Amino acid sequence: MNNKELIPALTQSTKTLNKPLTQALRKDAVSAGWPVALTKKLRVVITNTSMDVEYPEDLASRVEDLEYGDGITPPSPVFRKFAKANKTKIENSLVDTSIDYLFDEGVLP
Repeated sequence: MNNKELIPALTQSTKTLNKPLTQALRKDAVSAGWPVALTKKLRVVITNTSMDVEYPEDLASRVEDLEYGDGITPPSPVFRKFAKANKTKIENSLVDTSIDYLFDEGVLP
């Protein structure tokens, strides 16, 4: 693996986390009392710069009310807790790929 291959490898290593993180997010949302039908439409997407949660635009208002509260119902902050709890998993994936690169390229003996 050369320098030009490192960034795509790092990107791919985090993308492999999309499915398991999506499953974990949905489970957390259901546990927090979010409607099951809504949670099935949530999806975690990791890009080069961030971890995002995607959902259909027509659900944006409902998701926002659940996450931040609506003035009557208190918030049930699934996304913020989830991001904090899974930050280490994503970082570890990047570190593992970087270390593999350093050994494969002979930078580290």
